[in-house]
Amino acid sequence: MRPRLLLGLGWLMVLGLLFSACGSSRPTPATIVIPHDTATPTTAPATNAASTASPAPPDSPASTGTPASTDAPASTGTPAPTDTPVPTDTPVPPPTPTPLTLGDMTAVYTDTGRLNLRMGPGMNYPVLRRVKSGANFVVSGRNPEATWLEIVDDKVKKAWVSAEVVEANYSAADAPLVDVPPLPAEYPVADSVGGFGIEQGANNWQYGASKGSNNLAYDPMPWDGHWWRWPRTPGRSPEMRMSAEGSYPSAASDVMRIWVSPYEGQLKIDGKMHKERGAGYGGNGVSLRIVQRRPLEGGGSEFEQELGSWHLGPYDITPQTYTIPPFAVEPRDEIYFITSADGNDASDNTIFTGRIALVNEGGVPVAALPVENEAPVPAAPAPPPAVCYAPKLRHYEPHKGCCGEVAGLVYPEGKSLAGYRVRIEGPPASNQFKMEFGVAPDGGYNVTALTWWPPDKIYYTIWLVGPNVRSGKFEVRFEKEDKTRGLVDFYRTPCK
Repeated sequence: MRPRLLLGLGWLMVLGLLFSACGSSRPTPATIVIPHDTATPTTAPATNAASTASPAPPDSPASTGTPASTDAPASTGTPAPTDTPVPTDTPVPPPTPTPLTLGDMTAVYTDTGRLNLRMGPGMNYPVLRRVKSGANFVVSGRNPEATWLEIVDDKVKKAWVSAEVVEANYSAADAPLVDVPPLPAEYPVADSVGGFGIEQGANNWQYGASKGSNNLAYDPMPWDGHWWRWPRTPGRSPEMRMSAEGSYPSAASDVMRIWVSPYEGQLKIDGKMHKERGAGYGGNGVSLRIVQRRPLEGGGSEFEQELGSWHLGPYDITPQTYTIPPFAVEPRDEIYFITSADGNDASDNTIFTGRIALVNEGGVPVAALPVENEAPVPAAPAPPPAVCYAPKLRHYEPHKGCCGEVAGLVYPEGKSLAGYRVRIEGPPASNQFKMEFGVAPDGGYNVTALTWWPPDKIYYTIWLVGPNVRSGKFEVRFEKEDKTRGLVDFYRTPCK
């Protein structure tokens, strides 16, 4: 058995060797035919492993002899991909805003009180007019800081409002930038005559009667054809009143018109003053003052200062002018124009006016625009026809008293004698006697306690005063010791 086993194993080994030789055989590389006109060696370079691959397309880098990328598998014969540049972040410009055109931007005023429409963007520009809550505007521009808006107004054409006090449909910065008007060097901003109104607060003016002499606290006057205090109130004169130009105080109370400033800067004031002919002719004279007051919220004042003061005598009927040089103001400062009676309030109607101008140092001359009054200005009532009287001596007669006396009658001829008085002055000296005596409803009057000696130096002048009264004068002379009572009557006469 051993020889057969060995023989079988030998055959198995032979078969295994033959099987192994057949399964591991490889083809012999083909012989490369080298053109004869090249100097290339007969053995192909070992690096040219892809030489038997399909030729690269003409637009690939391999066709030009450029080596393939090192990260591309060469065994597939697929052309290597080219490097694609990674895009970088490019800043995108913001979209260009579409400019607003006129009419796109609007604003409305919804606060209480009145809104000032000014000539320019600032508290030192004149106020052209004031509007009530609910006013709507078309916004046409802004200042560089966007704190003020230029608006189109149907009356003053162009004006400026503070951006803080109106509600706009766009931000103030969205409005187009426009040129700012120049500051006016001097510009009228208030006039007690031109701005005289029939409502308290109209055109920033108030009309009041003081709570006492030389007291800035006041009661607002009621309107009844003119501003006047309740005529039957004790301590108030029945004739106490205020008109566009005139003011009539009472003995215990001043009359005053008060202007409230809407400006921050400087103001100056000028005007005229004189006693009025007729109701202002005579009396004891009046005192006039202009006072600046800065009120505090909740009451009181930060300061008060007198800007000017004057005195008018009983017969100072010739117009006089005055000027207050520039002074600093802030918004809500109050300027008082005050007329006070000196002594009694007889014949105290006084013309006292004020014209206020805004002043800017370094400003330019600017033509004044018409300023709209908020309340209708009443037409000045036609003065009543003058009533003229002429004195006539009846006679002198004995007087049983210690002193001289003058008496007589005023003949009204159907006219009421309310407010009529007899004025007497004399003797002609620095300490002369000056007084007025009432006229009774029946026309009688009586003046007594007069010095009558020596007769060559003692005499008195009397005349009649009253509402719109014009009277001739008469000199009373006591020339005889037994004739110390003069009877002088006043008769109506045609006015010349």
